[in-house]
Amino acid sequence: MRWWVGMFLLMVACETRLDVADSPPCSACAGCCDFGRCVPLALQDSSFCGTTGPCQTCSGRCLDGFCKPPSTCGDCAGCCSGSFCVAGNSDVACGTRGDSCLACPIEARCVAGACVACSPATCNGCCFGGTCRSGTEPVLCGRGGAACRACNTCIGGVCQ
Repeated sequence: MRWWVGMFLLMVACETRLDVADSPPCSACAGCCDFGRCVPLALQDSSFCGTTGPCQTCSGRCLDGFCKPPSTCGDCAGCCSGSFCVAGNSDVACGTRGDSCLACPIEARCVAGACVACSPATCNGCCFGGTCRSGTEPVLCGRGGAACRACNTCIGGVCQ
């Protein structure tokens, strides 16, 4: 009889844990769910990582709810060029938070650690097809990173 009582209590305990694990994801959780407990993005680490649903374990590091490989240059605010941490704000070495540095495509510039295509932040002339142009030609006239316009005469990036 004692054996059945012990087995019954064990089954109830296991069943209760299973119910919690199978419960729907935490409602209104901006992060992942660990057995009914919300783990927000700001508190996540490699043991508890995710943006929705159950938390996952990362083999590297967790950034903004996504598993990333371990950083090759340690704790770095910029980006990793090999095993060296660099600022991450140049067009040839762009990045943040210890990710590998990226070289921006020719039509993009590094702005705040991210490659950004032609925009007011990256272009003094005008933007045409994602490429920054001088903005001084009649067929490609403009300034301040606005879209290029075609006109008869272009003076200082302004159609006349």
